[in-house]
Amino acid sequence: MNQNRDLALAGIMTAVTVILLFAAMIVPNLKLVLYGLSSLPMAALLLETNRRTGIMFYIATAALALILLPDKMAALPYVTVLGLYGLIKAVAEKFPNRIIEWTIKEIYFNATLFLYGLLIYKVFMPNITFPIPIWAVVLCAEALFVAYDYIYSICILYYEKLFRQNIKRFTHFTKKR
Repeated sequence: MNQNRDLALAGIMTAVTVILLFAAMIVPNLKLVLYGLSSLPMAALLLETNRRTGIMFYIATAALALILLPDKMAALPYVTVLGLYGLIKAVAEKFPNRIIEWTIKEIYFNATLFLYGLLIYKVFMPNITFPIPIWAVVLCAEALFVAYDYIYSICILYYEKLFRQNIKRFTHFTKKR
């Protein structure tokens, strides 16, 4: 792999991610969609480079989001859950056994869900009472997570089929001979 190419691609993906996070902060009606889209550049980067570049990309993007976004709470979903999910998914899907794959994904999701719940309950809203049982909230969150993973996989396939082939064709002509 060409390190300059990897670095340039990571820089572009970082800019795209931070712009999507800005948009999520500004456009409240599309907040969840934009947060979901902000996690996709990690998948594209991992397909084009390697895990080390992915980790460096996550660190840079998380730091920039925390520095540049005026509302630091708007960066929290990306920094804590969505930013790392592409890397977790890539590692989990290397296992041939679907049970191990989903166990890794579920452990990651449930750990972050638990930490979010603890943070909200203990720090931000200690006197909160839920109008519905906690098990119903967790069940809905699990269903949303499975849907998110499925949509994420479709986006990866879409990227591989359409964009990746065109990128390779374009970069083939621009390489030095």
